[in-house]
Order: sequence, then C-alpha cells, then structure tokens
Amino acid sequence: MNIVACIKQVVDVSQVKVDESSSELVLTGVPLKTSDFDKNALEEAIKIKEKLNGQLTVMTVGGAQASESIREALAMGADDGVIISDPMFDNADAYTISRVLAAGIRKLGDVALVLCGEAAIDTYAGQVGPMLAEELDISVITYATKVNAESDKLGVERDIGDKIVTVDAGYPVLVTTTKELNEPRLPNMMQILAAANKKVDTWSASDIGLSSDQISNRLTTSAPKGFSMDRKNIMIEGEVPEQVGKLIEYMKTTLGR
Repeated sequence: MNIVACIKQVVDVSQVKVDESSSELVLTGVPLKTSDFDKNALEEAIKIKEKLNGQLTVMTVGGAQASESIREALAMGADDGVIISDPMFDNADAYTISRVLAAGIRKLGDVALVLCGEAAIDTYAGQVGPMLAEELDISVITYATKVNAESDKLGVERDIGDKIVTVDAGYPVLVTTTKELNEPRLPNMMQILAAANKKVDTWSASDIGLSSDQISNRLTTSAPKGFSMDRKNIMIEGEVPEQVGKLIEYMKTTLGR
C-alpha cells in the first residue's frame, strides 16, 4: 500500500508577538515547525504503514526550510519525502496548494491513502484536505478520532461536534485527522541520524506538470493584525433571574440589538 502524509511548515503561533503601535504581527525571528495536526496525520500514517507493510511518502509545499519538517517526518518513520517548491507557489492559498499536492501525488503513482491534518494551526481554514480529495477525485473522511485500517477498507470514527459517527470506505481515500487521534512519537537519536540517508526529492511546477496558467489563487488575504482580547470583568449583582435580565439588557445595548 502506498500512503502519503501531507504536512505544512508553519510559524510557531505561540511565539508570535503583536506590535502595539500598529497591531501588526511580528514574525521576525519566530521559529518554524510542523503544524500540530499534521503530526497527528503523520503518526497515523506511520502506524498504518507498519501494520500493512506499506510505503509512506511525506509531502509538503514550501521552500528550502521545509526540509527540516521533512527530515523530522523521516526520523519519525516515513520512508521518503517530497518538497514541491516553485516561486509561483509563493503566497499560495488553499485552492492552489490542493492543486499542487494533487499533481505531486499523481506523479507518485498508485496512492491508496492520503492523510492530512484537519487544519493548519496558522490559518485554521481546514480547506486543503477536502479540496485535495476533490482534485484527486477520491473519497474523503474528515475529523477522524479513530482509524482502523485493513488491507481492503478503512474504518474511521468521526467527531462531528455533537456526536461520533463511524464510516467505512474503500481505497483510495483521504482522511483528515484531529489531535484526539493519537500522540505523535518522538524519534530517538539513531532514527534522526538514519533519516539523513533517506531520499528527499525536490520538485518544481514543471516536474509535476503544472504551468502558470493552471495556478490561480481564489483568496486574497490582507495583512493580518492582532487585536486586544482583554476581558471586561463586569460583575452582575442580584438573584439569578435578575442577573439574567440585566445580562440580556447589557448584550442588547452592547450589540446594538
């Protein structure tokens, strides 16, 4: 079984600061890391690979620094890696990223299973996984909290908010994963050293058969800004019915309704 885990290298959002004078995000010097949910997808891909004796490729769209996330994934247990890098992918939105990943996966050949995190921690849009499945014309199962992979089918428990539902699917299929699915492993020193000998390919747009007229962002993003979220700490006195009434009146006044 050929498996692909798609990952994204993002800024460590816990270390992002906000310039108080301009409200702009200060990204200079902020370290990069693999998006948290993508590590859950990678961990599950490794488990399935080990169970079914599969071949696992980890794939990302990014620049030279993305090799750090790829090497980490190889140390965890992926067999090889692919970085898809091209200037035309700079500032790419979810639509473009999904098209690029789909072209990369098609280049690999017969892929039975694709795993992605439910969303990236920097934008939390949750769009690439479903869009990628659409580009590949395969089934998609989102928000997986438990996965049982067999040689002929996949059983998944999905968290849809107010309940957990169980879904079975044949291959090929794409699954997006939640943090509740597993606990990503930490590679030891021997695995980290061994990862240096694993193959990592770097593909350009032409390598995966994409031209500039096939790449077009659908989303325009203005400069992100940070805003103060300080609590007002307003205390409402009185008995519960009185408090509820005062709260409703306050909300009406504050929200203009």
